[in-house]
Amino acid sequence: MATQKATQAAGDLDPDFGDEGKVLYFPPPSTPTLRMSGRSRLRSDGKIFTAGYHINLGDLVLIRHLSNGDLDVSFGDGGVKLISIVSGYRIMECLLELYWDDSALICGSFGDRYADMLFFCKLRPDGELDTSFGTQGIIFLDLTLGADVANALAIRSDGKIILLVSARKEELLICLDSKGDFDPAFGNGGIVYVGRDDYSSLIVLSDNRLLLAGGSEFRGDSEYGVMQFARFLPDGAVDKAFGENGRVTIDVKNTDYAHVTSTVQQRDGKILAVGYVIIEEKGYYTLITRINADGSLDSAFNNGIPYLTGPPYYSRGTTVAVQPDDKILVTTSAAGSFNLMRLLPSGALDMGFGLQGKVMTDMSGADVASDIAVQVDGKIVLFGTVKISPQGTGIGIARYLG
Repeated sequence: MATQKATQAAGDLDPDFGDEGKVLYFPPPSTPTLRMSGRSRLRSDGKIFTAGYHINLGDLVLIRHLSNGDLDVSFGDGGVKLISIVSGYRIMECLLELYWDDSALICGSFGDRYADMLFFCKLRPDGELDTSFGTQGIIFLDLTLGADVANALAIRSDGKIILLVSARKEELLICLDSKGDFDPAFGNGGIVYVGRDDYSSLIVLSDNRLLLAGGSEFRGDSEYGVMQFARFLPDGAVDKAFGENGRVTIDVKNTDYAHVTSTVQQRDGKILAVGYVIIEEKGYYTLITRINADGSLDSAFNNGIPYLTGPPYYSRGTTVAVQPDDKILVTTSAAGSFNLMRLLPSGALDMGFGLQGKVMTDMSGADVASDIAVQVDGKIVLFGTVKISPQGTGIGIARYLG
């Protein structure tokens, strides 16, 4: 007979969500090539919205779950809806962000063999296409003669859309207005050329400035891995008050490579960053650090030293969030499971969370958590992808007590 723990503790799976805290969604057997992107967001009403894509037909696959983990049968066909984007072309990437009213913005890349063009799709809160955006809710952009790859998406407080794009070995920032037109007040006709850098994280700061984060492909004089940050004003101009001409590079000593994959701004303006480093003959370690508003390392976080954690398992930090009490949540890709850790504001592990500050959840396959959200009641939701044979690739969601 199954027994439950007498008491529930922070970091435990929430038994009131899905199957003892876990939800899995796989495409039906009739569509074996359905490949979910695993981009999910928590709506203001507690429902969970997910955007995926069909690798052969060019369809977007939208899924909505209720707050208890059940499929929302009031949405689409039993909780699932298809939107045809580009019939006959393969969608390569699918990014998702929600507006304050739970409208959804989906952006991605598509093409024959490589991603050649970009698409944007805007949905109303009920999941119907927003016909005031682009042409019947959809926009296509072809920025260059080469491949245009969507790397990161953000929405400003005024509703304008910011996208970080890789195009012909260059990084671009583009800004669209709420109707989907290029914003003439941003950069050169809505486009800013960032340079030949390697950024993968984009956030809009509280004053609508933009922060990029990643790593440096070219080390220059550094013998170590290098984190890299860049900041831009709301109009796309370089923010010269940040670092050196708008850019900050930080060596991570005793590493061969360093890269930031996710950032978040705290209430005090400081920036938390997570990612990974490579150490020769040891492999990948998760990287966690915090910088001040001017780009310098914060001495109040782990004594100003980037925090590295990893083996015995291969480990890469995927995303970061901050709780209302300023505790820090970090997800990592390690050991084929959902991995979550909680740190105190000082950077020390929160020993009252999970097992010495860490939680590992087997979602029954090769699992990677890629998104995280904190509910208003303090519960923590992880979203990601799960690969199980023969079902294929699906969506995994787990909820924990906070």
